[in-house]
Amino acid sequence: MPDGGGSRKPTLVLVAMTLAVLQGVGGALMPPTTVAIVSSAFSQDRAGRALGMMGGIAAVAGALGPTVGGVLTAALSWRAVVSG
Repeated sequence: MPDGGGSRKPTLVLVAMTLAVLQGVGGALMPPTTVAIVSSAFSQDRAGRALGMMGGIAAVAGALGPTVGGVLTAALSWRAVVSG
């Protein structure tokens, strides 16, 4: 029975929004952290090549990910892609 004063429990929407913000913050921190790690792991003459390879791999993954996801979604269903 409702208490008339409203519930103090967070709603599912609030929880989902909070988790989405945390995911966004984590995603925003990953690229500069990765660049810092790669830059410090390689010598100065090899860091440029390592960063270039990292950027190339990221570009290929960014192009192939949605493409493969679209093919799988069209061939199977969105449930097969989402549920893994």
